[in-house]
Amino acid sequence: MKRIAYLVSLVAIMILGVMHSQSNLRAQGNPAAEQEVLKIEDERLQAFKNADVATLERIFAPEFAFVSAQGEYHTLAELLSDVRTGKLKYTSLSHSDVHVRVYENTAILTGRSASKYLQDGKPGGAPRSYLNVYIKRDGQWRLVARQETLMQVKSGQ
Repeated sequence: MKRIAYLVSLVAIMILGVMHSQSNLRAQGNPAAEQEVLKIEDERLQAFKNADVATLERIFAPEFAFVSAQGEYHTLAELLSDVRTGKLKYTSLSHSDVHVRVYENTAILTGRSASKYLQDGKPGGAPRSYLNVYIKRDGQWRLVARQETLMQVKSGQ
């Protein structure tokens, strides 16, 4: 009987520990950090618009990974090369429904994009939703990952 009571107590302590650790990971509601991330995101968009590779290099982490709406994987080196050589040119930038959640030194930014671009001279930019992951490293927010998903356009829109 003591053994069962001990096991029940141990399981209860473990469950409470997991619940406590999960509550610590909830978004912290840090308006200052959220504004910092939104500012960096705006700088990123302007850098793409202006083909400003130096600014992009400052914003993106070296290990950046991107999965396009078509399911293609791209590295930072590929992306910067495409911008530098003009293979990738944004013709319009339009993001909406942008939300930021900060978890200690990690920020998750979600939104919708109707931005238009030319890739190898071919137009692109179907409506898509996106998720950006930023980490704060050495006092600077750096973009480490981006995932895009094509959005279903309802008839009549």
